[in-house]
Amino acid sequence: MDGGLNTEEFTSLIVATNPSSTFSEEKINTFLDGLFMIYNEFIDGDKGLTYEGLLRIYNDGVADVDHDFDALQLQDASPEVEKDFDALRLQDASPEIEKDVDVLQLGPKPYSYQDLDMFTAKFSEPIGFGGYREVYQG
Repeated sequence: MDGGLNTEEFTSLIVATNPSSTFSEEKINTFLDGLFMIYNEFIDGDKGLTYEGLLRIYNDGVADVDHDFDALQLQDASPEVEKDFDALRLQDASPEIEKDVDVLQLGPKPYSYQDLDMFTAKFSEPIGFGGYREVYQG
């Protein structure tokens, strides 16, 4: 145990936590390439993804710690493993994400018909007609 998840170990985790899914090698490699690119600050050479990186993945909602715990059938795991998963469950969302959500006001927003009319007022060249009015390429 070197404290990281290399691509082979991470592949095993994906397969083990998704037993009803069939993944091609190409699909897993594409997923891992993207994941390792997004979380590259948490990659430690040959060790792979660090524990902190795994925490970030769970915090960001890319994976579900409870699902993985159940899928790996760790109910009878050692107290040390239980403690690690409990620590993962207790982590708050990363401060950077919370800051982005607050500052950028991310998330779903309700818009009124007046808002939509204002947003689309400068659209030109309708490409057809829908149930209510013109349809524009946007």
